[in-house]
Amino acid sequence: MTQQDEASYTIDELAAHTGVPSRTIRFYQSKGALPAPTRKGRKAYYGPEHVERLELIARLQDRGLQIRAIRNLLEQLDCGQASLEDWLGFEAQLRTPWSEDAPELVTEEEMQLRLEGRPPGLLAALCNADLVEREANRYLVRSPALLRLD
Repeated sequence: MTQQDEASYTIDELAAHTGVPSRTIRFYQSKGALPAPTRKGRKAYYGPEHVERLELIARLQDRGLQIRAIRNLLEQLDCGQASLEDWLGFEAQLRTPWSEDAPELVTEEEMQLRLEGRPPGLLAALCNADLVEREANRYLVRSPALLRLD
């Protein structure tokens, strides 16, 4: 198929074809999540790659990502630094319940051992996210499996 044979849409046609309002399409472009259209004279035309990108943006938004995170992920995908399948698989792993995972009470020393080699400030971040709760000189770890993720 030559480039001329590929479907091309004006912004209004793209909006009608995808169900994404033209205002939203422009917003995605301004945020860098959607590539610029091809210009022919004063007209801008969108192709199948724009349709695919809009579908992908919608899928990622359904998973709770904000447009900034989507743009960053798409930049990584475009540069070959990430794989969408890998990312979606990791995201699915995070959402999958750990049936054998039960809250656990650990001492300060046990917590330090579990966080060894992890970035500084992780314990504070876990506490702020209510994933770990400090109780006197111990910690209630709501999901110990979360601490085993790499």
